[in-house]
Amino acid sequence: MSTRSKILLSTLAIIIVLASIFWALRTKPSPLKEELNINQQERQKKADEEIVVVPPIDPETKFKLELQGIASSFAERYGSYSNQSNYENITDLKPFMTQVMQNWADNFIKQARAEQPDDKIYYGIFTRALNSQTESFSSNKVIVKVSCQKQESVGSSSNSKVYYQQAKVTFFKEDGSWRVAKIEWE
Repeated sequence: MSTRSKILLSTLAIIIVLASIFWALRTKPSPLKEELNINQQERQKKADEEIVVVPPIDPETKFKLELQGIASSFAERYGSYSNQSNYENITDLKPFMTQVMQNWADNFIKQARAEQPDDKIYYGIFTRALNSQTESFSSNKVIVKVSCQKQESVGSSSNSKVYYQQAKVTFFKEDGSWRVAKIEWE
């Protein structure tokens, strides 16, 4: 055999060996890839196990939760006051009030404006609802108790005190809609 033939056969043998090695490495997954696949499968399995199915809420519970949300918002707005806001905290809530409470609000604001001194010193209360719960429930009356945090400021927000208070919000059904009939601070 000539030298040229030997070189050609050696080159061909090397190419076949390299191609076999490349093919073997390509089809066999690397240990790192295999470990990543296992970790991903384990994470997916844990995620599938942690899925919690929440049962649907019955209409009465849903309704109570909606009224609790309205009561919380109402208490926050009603309980937040500034001597510079001209009683907007109450006038903004009138659409949510029964007719009797709207009349009370009109009279209260009229009297308070007449008695309000011309004070240039800022005074305000910021109210935040913390939680709420339905205290009583019937077909025409619902009472929701709202726990609130209040921050009272005089002069500036740095001169303030924080305290906690409960608001009892009473709803009556009026003309087919639930409206706030009364709010009492305890």
